[in-house]
Amino acid sequence: MNYEEKKKYLESYKFLDFHINALLEEKQMWYERALKIESIYPSAECLRKVISLEEEIDYNIDCLVDLRRNIYRIINKIEDETCKKILILKYINFKTFEEIAYQIGYCEKQISRLHKKAISLLKI
Repeated sequence: MNYEEKKKYLESYKFLDFHINALLEEKQMWYERALKIESIYPSAECLRKVISLEEEIDYNIDCLVDLRRNIYRIINKIEDETCKKILILKYINFKTFEEIAYQIGYCEKQISRLHKKAISLLKI
């Protein structure tokens, strides 16, 4: 895999997490509709939608857990501890380079360089 493909793979964790959160919001909306007495939507239809969304959310959470486990496994193969920290903070904890720089005690430009190095060290 090249640099961009590796980066995209790691970013897929954030996108899946975002998707799950969007589904949770949609489920809540349908649940609230089902509870409204004067809802224009039949309660049974709303509850079916809630159940369907719960199943999709459960499936996506399972995928997220598997992806997180795999990303950790890949990152932990890197020997450089600073590179490991940067990748975990960036792709698991969703931190910006600025936040990572502050937390680790490096400048943002150095974090960017180390990030590129860390991605190149990944064996996916």
